[in-house]
Amino acid sequence: ARKETKNLASEFPSKPKGPFSIAVLHANVGGQASHGPYAPCELADLVEREMDYWALGHVHTRKTLREEGPVVHYPGNVQGLHRNEEGPRGATLVKVAPDRSVEISPIWTDTIRWHRRQDSINDLKAVDDIMRKFAEISAEIREDSPNQLHIVSWKLTGSGPVHAELRNPVIHAELEERLRTEHAPEP
Repeated sequence: ARKETKNLASEFPSKPKGPFSIAVLHANVGGQASHGPYAPCELADLVEREMDYWALGHVHTRKTLREEGPVVHYPGNVQGLHRNEEGPRGATLVKVAPDRSVEISPIWTDTIRWHRRQDSINDLKAVDDIMRKFAEISAEIREDSPNQLHIVSWKLTGSGPVHAELRNPVIHAELEERLRTEHAPEP
């Protein structure tokens, strides 16, 4: 159902038979406020089922809730869908050893990576200073992940000497155009 309010974790069998047990569940574990209450449950609900590994869905950010006995892991989504889904996105490679220990590692699959930055203009004297600052940000982002397309939401705060220029609609539009031309050229 589009909205599930039942604790679906409680419907999984306890102590499953077999060499290694994997459970897949779409749920909000622990009532994470930034996510809807879909199939809400607690970490204890998962642990008491005595699975070896819980592969979770619903939360789009990579997060390990428990590292062993059992491993409880949200791999996140394979591609950030909008600017609120910043940073690397991908899948999780799960390796199970003969002793049933689990090793997880990310495999980044995103082609577009979202970023949010915020900088003060208090010490900037001219529009060229803003261009230099963004060039630094752009170089840093490209160095960390050169194979992705990056979308940067950049917020300028403060009211330094360049503030009056930025309030001028013509200068503002020219700055946007310069940033796009230099940092987002057409292919």
